[in-house]
Amino acid sequence: MAGVTCLTLSGDNYWAVVNSVWSLLYEGLSVPSHLILITNGRHKDVAKRASDSLQTLLSFYGMTSVPEIIVVPEYDLRQVHDKLFEIMQKAKSEGEVALNITPARKSLATVAMVAAWETKVNRIHYVYLRSLKDADCPYPLIARDLHELLDLKELRPK
Repeated sequence: MAGVTCLTLSGDNYWAVVNSVWSLLYEGLSVPSHLILITNGRHKDVAKRASDSLQTLLSFYGMTSVPEIIVVPEYDLRQVHDKLFEIMQKAKSEGEVALNITPARKSLATVAMVAAWETKVNRIHYVYLRSLKDADCPYPLIARDLHELLDLKELRPK
């Protein structure tokens, strides 16, 4: 059986990256067989640190592979789109694809959403925080009434 490839867009906030993946695991929505962190050169240190933490976290869910980090240019959105489209297309041919846009900057999230619609990824996840008060702490410590994990594909009209 094919697994789930989870593409997580990494920005400059370590906890946003870790917690958004943690929420998928905790809620049982997208336990990935392959985790790819997409970042730009300016934030690759955050992605590396998050990758190390996520590898430990994922091991508790039975995943033994190392999260992959892919660096995309920050300012050439056409090039970013084309790279994401290529990654999503390949992953889609191998199984399900979940895109996690939570920790990304708006420009990267927007371009990723376009590529996701074009490639018909299975899920587009976003963790909505009602307050940033506890945003920089581990996911289980954020009060349940302050966050909601959404699949944005479920919001569209049928």
